[in-house]
Amino acid sequence: MHELFVKLHHKEHILSEVKDARKWLYTAAKRAAIDHFRRQSRKIQTKEGDDVEVTHPNVVARCLYSFIPSLSARDQKLLMAVDISGIGQKELAEEEGVPYSSIKSQVQRARKKLRKTFEESCDVTYDAMKRPIDCSRTCKTCATG
Repeated sequence: MHELFVKLHHKEHILSEVKDARKWLYTAAKRAAIDHFRRQSRKIQTKEGDDVEVTHPNVVARCLYSFIPSLSARDQKLLMAVDISGIGQKELAEEEGVPYSSIKSQVQRARKKLRKTFEESCDVTYDAMKRPIDCSRTCKTCATG
């Protein structure tokens, strides 16, 4: 709540331009809550019960990236285009002349294969929302990165 009131104070010059103050306040409160829980999800609890802040969020991304070459050429192309280069799935479907739903399904399957390979090869630590936040660097594939 304190952060919300600080935000209100700093943005009071904008409030006069807001059409629906209740809606703006609700949205600001919702975003503040989401930000709070995202910060909390970056903490993991060790076996000893200590909360530890995850300071290397790119460790998982680097490790996942190192497994892409182990996938089929098609899966590699899809993941590199959509997840690495940021090309939209609709745009990719238009480029290739295939239905959007087909690309969407293919990308999901490729992501599942990548995740399965990752989880079978690495000791993965998850946050409260079951997202991978850390992995051991003992597997041969990602230890080189």
